[in-house]
Amino acid sequence: MAMATFHPVLIHGRSAWDLGELPRDEYEERRRLVRQILADHELNACIVLGSTSAYANVAFLTGSRPWFMSSVMLVHREHDTVLFAGLGGGRDLYHVRAINFIDDVRYYASPGEGVRAVLGEWGEAGGRVGIVGAARDVPFQTVDRVGQGLDGFDPVALDDAFFALRRHKRPRERALLERSTEIVAKARDAAVAAFVATGTPYKAAIAAEHAARVLGARDVRTLANLGSGPELRPITGISGPVAERLVLHVGLERAGYWAETTISFPRRSEGAPTAKAIAAMRAAVHPGARLGDIAE
Repeated sequence: MAMATFHPVLIHGRSAWDLGELPRDEYEERRRLVRQILADHELNACIVLGSTSAYANVAFLTGSRPWFMSSVMLVHREHDTVLFAGLGGGRDLYHVRAINFIDDVRYYASPGEGVRAVLGEWGEAGGRVGIVGAARDVPFQTVDRVGQGLDGFDPVALDDAFFALRRHKRPRERALLERSTEIVAKARDAAVAAFVATGTPYKAAIAAEHAARVLGARDVRTLANLGSGPELRPITGISGPVAERLVLHVGLERAGYWAETTISFPRRSEGAPTAKAIAAMRAAVHPGARLGDIAE
């Protein structure tokens, strides 16, 4: 099924830093673990890059998603972490300081200039320095601009080490994800109830987003069968047509972590061709199964 997506103007939802589930000591421990990665690689510092669409490493260390095209953060084994407020101006300094764990938030007109300045303050004049996110998390222009401040340095990619760290979910992360799963299930139920009452996928999508936000989601994305075609579309108008079936995808974010679900209501009969095909595929899936056998 085709899925039409887009980024609305305000993609971050409400502006808040919820410390109830991930308090400051959680981020202090994460910073300690990153410093251990630096020690294991015999590095003193690393540069962490992120963007509004690929922000896992930045959110892991700050508790906040980047609000700008790109974010630059520098972590040292001994000195305080430094975060650049953005690439569009210093007017957001106070806001960014209020919604993340990093105390030293700055603005530099050029990220390369900033990287050079901070490394100089730390007494790093050259040699090996870690870097994360340069390969795929930010536009190449950002990598180029950061690289302008790294003359004399030898960047060492730490993406795999950071991924391994984030992949192992800590107890508070698991608890947060469990709560997010509960919220997305209630959003799904609200969507089904709205569809039963009105018969319109549009109303169902609105109900799902409303329920998710009321229950604590910071960002919510809904895609539904809002038109006459098979595409799942975001809400763009003020109303939608009546439909015989609701197909809806709901994704919600809390503290940088996403939970999602997809709804097809009412469920197709177990004897329907599509249901039979899905059942056959599930029955064919087992350890060691070949893709060709599953497709058949």
